[in-house]
Amino acid sequence: MDVLILSRSYSFERHVKTALEGKHQLHVVHSRDDVISRARDHNNHILLAHISSCRESLTNLLTEQKQTALPLVTVGVAADTPNLKEMLTLSQYGIRAYFNSYMADVHYGTMLRHFGEGQTWFAPDLLANALELARLNTKTGQQQGALNNLTKREKDVALAVGKGMNNRRIANDLGISERTVKTHLTRIFEKFDVKDRVALAIILTEMH
Repeated sequence: MDVLILSRSYSFERHVKTALEGKHQLHVVHSRDDVISRARDHNNHILLAHISSCRESLTNLLTEQKQTALPLVTVGVAADTPNLKEMLTLSQYGIRAYFNSYMADVHYGTMLRHFGEGQTWFAPDLLANALELARLNTKTGQQQGALNNLTKREKDVALAVGKGMNNRRIANDLGISERTVKTHLTRIFEKFDVKDRVALAIILTEMH
């Protein structure tokens, strides 16, 4: 199996080569045209694209592949700082993986085995957040009702969580104790039917 590495980052190229050298044929490419040239032999190529250094080339390639009946390559996207929004955006273009650029060597091998079996590979924490977002989006009416049912102080605490503030910062800003913040959060989680502040933050982001 040939693996194309779309990158302009020497450290990323070195990391992937260390993880996969001797197990696959590796070819470093630097542009959309390089990818197309390599993929014309119709072998089952996998492209590991380092979006942090080749965003424009990757975007052009994904846009072109989406417009064709059959993709030239199976695409996995590596990001130095993976985030949910980027993963969801890229998934619309049929990528098969989205992951941290410098994940452990063993994970690179597992990911390629998944590709060979027709499966996908997404960063577990982001996938969990995406599934939680999908679950929460089916309860929009209930969530709006929950927001309306918060007391003024609970709403202040909830909105602070939505901004990424920790309990100490919230307590200082609102002039209350951290213990009181925790008490408010317990009630807020119950009203929104969520387990933690990450899920609450996702809801509030989607509602505003």
